[in-house]
Amino acid sequence: MKNILNYLLVIFLVTLCLTLGRVVHQYTSVLPPSLYGMLLFSLLLSVGNTTDLMPDKLFVKPMATIMRFISFVFVPVSVGLMQYGDLILESGGKILTVGLITTFCVITLTGWLSRKFLVNNSHD
Repeated sequence: MKNILNYLLVIFLVTLCLTLGRVVHQYTSVLPPSLYGMLLFSLLLSVGNTTDLMPDKLFVKPMATIMRFISFVFVPVSVGLMQYGDLILESGGKILTVGLITTFCVITLTGWLSRKFLVNNSHD
């Protein structure tokens, strides 16, 4: 019964954050609504874990189950790309270059920020 409640809690929180992301998107349409939702969800998890309102052990099993089936999310995206075959053949190199550069930047920034925060937290 406890596992079912954990799954329902995760589903509720993800749905709530995605809905709030749509609301935020209506007022500031800089990012897509799903990104606002993900940012809100990660903020909620961080604050909840720090304050022990929502310890991370509540989310381990539900998130492991979700991650097991996450590849099914990408199937519609892959099928959708097929209609842009000409564009990919024409500009594939540019798209790949931009993708690699931005991936490198994101990984570098994430590593730098996590190192900075982990070093700061270890001195506390």
